[in-house]
Order: sequence, then C-alpha cells, then structure tokens
Amino acid sequence: MTDIPEKSVGIRLWMRVVFFFSLAINLLVVGALVGLMIVNPSRHERRLHSTRNLVQPFIRALETDDREIFRKSMARAVRQPGSERRPRLVDRQAAVALLTADPFVRLDFADYLTGQFENIRIIQGLGRELLLDRIDEMSGEERLAYADRLARQMQRREQFGHVTPSKPERLDN
Repeated sequence: MTDIPEKSVGIRLWMRVVFFFSLAINLLVVGALVGLMIVNPSRHERRLHSTRNLVQPFIRALETDDREIFRKSMARAVRQPGSERRPRLVDRQAAVALLTADPFVRLDFADYLTGQFENIRIIQGLGRELLLDRIDEMSGEERLAYADRLARQMQRREQFGHVTPSKPERLDN
C-alpha cells in the first residue's frame, strides 16, 4: 500500500465570501419583510386606528408655524396647573391598583374608564377650540389655502387606506 497524503478538502476563500454575502442579503430581505409587516398594519387595523385620528388631517393642513403654535398651546392647556379646564392625566397606578384588587370590582374600574374618556373629551374640546380660533383668525385667502391643503391631506389618507372613503350620496334621486 502506498501512503497517499490526503488533501483536506476545504471551501475556497472566494466561496466563503460569496456564501457570507448571500447569507447577509437573505437576512436583510427577511428582516425588511418582517419590518414591513410590523410597521404597516393590515388594512383592517389601519381603519381601526384611523377612527381615533380623524382630526389629524385638520392639524396637518395648518401651516408649519401654526402647527407648532397649536402643539405648544395644547401642551400648555393640558399641563397648566390650577386650570379649571386642565384634564386629569392618566393615573396608571390607579388603573393597576383597580385591576389587581381582589376581588375585582367592575364598577370601580368602569368609573375609572369613564373618567379617562371624560379627560379625552376635554382634551379634544381644547384642541377643537384652538383650531376654531386659528381658522377664525385666517383671512379669506389663508382659509382657502388651508381648505386646499386639507383636501390634499384627506385625499392622501384615503389613498393610503387610512380612511375608508364613503360613497357620495346622490341628491338627484
């Protein structure tokens, strides 16, 4: 028998590099797809979330400076100590205490939720008044420009599935 030295058969360097890049690209593609699924909820979920953000196009249609003033005014109104209109902020500790109480008292938690919905109503009312005040201060030209930006905002929301467009009612029937 002759002793033939065995050559170790290994993967060549260029093949390792190609394999590494192929694996990296595959991982990037999978990561991008997972990211899209997480960031872009289904059409059904977008409709659910759009109902709570119906006022968003009205705010986004404001000029940049007006949006910033609106945001700061809302923050001041909500956080203003001693204000009669200042809503109580969410008391998460109270919610946890009510949920962990044994026995659970449904009526107490229902009262807590009712209070939170009332706070939301107050905050929305503040925003409504601030928006109305700004629109009332606009000149006719500013208001027309605002209406044009608002129409584009609403069209954009419908285009991307944020709002289900309703069928126009026929007035000629």
